[in-house]
Formats: sequence, C-alpha cells, structure tokens
Amino acid sequence: MNEIELQQLLDIAWRRPLTPDEEASLRAWCQAHPAAAPAIESEVEVARAMHRLPAVEVPSNFVSRVWQGVEREESKAARAAGSGVRLRLPRLLRAWMPRLAVAGVVGLLGTAAWLRHESLLRTEIAHDLAALSAAADLPDPGMLEEFDAVRIMAESSPQVDLELLAALQ
Repeated sequence: MNEIELQQLLDIAWRRPLTPDEEASLRAWCQAHPAAAPAIESEVEVARAMHRLPAVEVPSNFVSRVWQGVEREESKAARAAGSGVRLRLPRLLRAWMPRLAVAGVVGLLGTAAWLRHESLLRTEIAHDLAALSAAADLPDPGMLEEFDAVRIMAESSPQVDLELLAALQ
C-alpha cells in the first residue's frame, strides 16, 4: 500500500467504521512503517471514538450562527487592537458618506466630459480658422462682380473686331 491508499483509508475511517479487510491492510502498513504507526493508530482510534458518539441534531441556522460568533470575536479583537487613537465619524456623516462618494464620482465624470467637450470645440475652431486662412489666399470677390456681363458679351460676339485690334497695335 502506498501513501495515497493510506490517506484514502484514513479518510474512509473518518466517514464510517473500517471493514475487517481494511483494518488488516492498515495493520500491515503499520507493521511495515513502525515510525509512523503511533500517529496512524491514534487517528484511527479518534475516528472510532467519533463513530461511537450519538448523532446530534444540528439546527438549520448553525453555520450562520457560527459565522456571527466569528465576526463578533473579530470585531472585539479589532476594537481591542485599535483602542488607541481612533477617529469616530459622526453618525450623520457615516450615513451620508456613500452618497457623497457617488456625488463626487458623478461630479468628476461630469467635469471630465465638459473638459473633453471644450477641447473638441477648440479643435473645431482651430480647423475652421485654418480653412478661413486658406480662403484668404483666393482672389478678391470684387473681381467677380462683372463676371456675368463679361460672359454674356463674350457669347454674343464670337467674331474678332479687326479694326479695334489694328488700332490697338
């Protein structure tokens, strides 16, 4: 029998009484390992004693009562350890603390959103100014006031005035 089988056998001994075959294999292991035999035998004896105890009805809220007792002991220990200088907040402040924390987070998020909006607005204004400065390089709009009249005249007289051309030269 190896260590794993021994551990399984000990686990079985805690759950139920061992069969004669299981007890024989446990005795054989104890004879093969005399140094560990007292610890194994004492564990088996404790398991046997547990099986002889009468079954006790446990209340349905047993676990919750145990945890309450543990928490009570922990709070007593914490109070005893921190009984030195301790800041006691007024009851009203303790009641409002979660609300103030939420309000602070909402305020920070609102401020961050507003700053982001302002940053985007400034970026948009900068792009508009860049487009406006590019438009400043265009020709003067006054030059285009008589454009329609010039265009109509060019369409109505497609012939070249040779006399005028000769006079200009």
